Amino acid sequence: MNKLKLLEKKIMYGFTPDKYCKNCDILDVVEKQLIAGVDIIQLREKQRSARELLRLAKEIKKLTAKHNKIFIVNDDVLIAKLSDADGVHLGQDDLDVSIAREILGSEKIIGLSTHNLEQYRAGQDTCADYTAIGPIFATKTKDNPDPVVGLEKLSEILNYKKKMTIAIGGINKNNIEQLLKYDIDGIAIVSAIVAAPDIFEAAQFFKKILKSSKR
Repeated sequence: MNKLKLLEKKIMYGFTPDKYCKNCDILDVVEKQLIAGVDIIQLREKQRSARELLRLAKEIKKLTAKHNKIFIVNDDVLIAKLSDADGVHLGQDDLDVSIAREILGSEKIIGLSTHNLEQYRAGQDTCADYTAIGPIFATKTKDNPDPVVGLEKLSEILNYKKKMTIAIGGINKNNIEQLLKYDIDGIAIVSAIVAAPDIFEAAQFFKKILKSSKR
């Protein structure tokens, strides 16, 4: 059984800082989130070489193991395998989920990004362990984001939910409680945490909101 199936609460999903890192220590950013209660950390560093990513992945793996949390690599199945990450997160243009499963095996976690009803419904029938849906709100994290899903469309999409679903995109202190009224299993937050003046405090704030939310 993979680690994801052991989580029985709403999941807090965090990230490495990527473009929000201005001379910051990536491992420090990661550990602050882990200490604050983030359940999953995803390595997402778009501008780094494969060699740098593998080095980072191995270090983040040590941190998540230390804190008994989950480590996911964005896009790159090979980096996930070589670093012994807990799994990989794939986009619509990445390696097919079924092929990633063949490479990583049944115990590793595979997540899949979806951005609309059609992609979400298709994603529910793959061997992915969880499906991400977004951007729920407008976001500046991606340079060319997909169209905003919005809460009204999210409600329709969730009628087809069969597996764990993580909401992502533009989630912040002003809209999180509204979002948690919907049948999602967790939230993924990038800039509202890693670009915050106090990363630990920001992550802790969102974790407290999740813990007080009914599943």
